[in-house]
Amino acid sequence: MKRMRLLAAAVLLCALPASGAMSDIPAEVIDALTPIDTMPSTATLNKMFPTPQVALDNLRQIAIDTTAEFGVQLRAIRALPAYCPSPCIDSPVRDTLLSLIANYSRTTHGPQDIMRLRAAVEALGATHSGLPGDVATLRPLLDDMSRDVRATAVRALRNLCNQDAITPLSMHYQSEKSEQVKHEIYDALRDLLQCT
Repeated sequence: MKRMRLLAAAVLLCALPASGAMSDIPAEVIDALTPIDTMPSTATLNKMFPTPQVALDNLRQIAIDTTAEFGVQLRAIRALPAYCPSPCIDSPVRDTLLSLIANYSRTTHGPQDIMRLRAAVEALGATHSGLPGDVATLRPLLDDMSRDVRATAVRALRNLCNQDAITPLSMHYQSEKSEQVKHEIYDALRDLLQCT
């Protein structure tokens, strides 16, 4: 009986449609974005395309492509801040990240959408933009149902290094139920006091 169930499960899995074929993306880019223990360097990605702008355009396309292989998409999202000039204010990188956050914060959170949202939030924090608008974008995520999204939003607010985040973080500290998130808020508030 057990063998029959395993056989039925295998047949079912084989019958599922394939996703994330990513036929338009060069194989070497997929290879660079596939390892889970390292991020490809900007230099590595730039070598795969004629110009850094073409590399950025391809990363942005992978980041927004819901049919892309999930892990490759996450690493493309996380690689975007390296292409944002400092300060990261008017940039297609920031626009892409804001779009991803808006898109995935509105959806009902499946596990992969939570990971995509967290990757985009982390990446926005990694831009270190310091913009009040980015603080306003992340503020509603402090009330997200997912503890992991809330913790990621807190870390991103800290990394933005804008003291506008102090008030919402302080207010949220009082109502936060998760000790993990409270600890993140405490660390963020301490670090934000050093921002100028």
